[in-house]
Amino acid sequence: MSTVRPVDAAEGGGSVAINPQGNKATQFASVEKRRAVDIDSLRALTSAMPRQKESAQAFVRAMRDGDRY
Repeated sequence: MSTVRPVDAAEGGGSVAINPQGNKATQFASVEKRRAVDIDSLRALTSAMPRQKESAQAFVRAMRDGDRY
């Protein structure tokens, strides 16, 4: 009898659920491989965007402070 580790089974394309005492505790499943990012297309897209006038920190702080009360 051979035992297969849950991670190895999921990596092979399967889905493995771990059910201690009949309750689903976790599930391992395979994921699709990500496509590579086309850097030239990304640069072309972002180069046309205007630069942000304030820092990200100031923007997020103003957004949080404005919605706080």
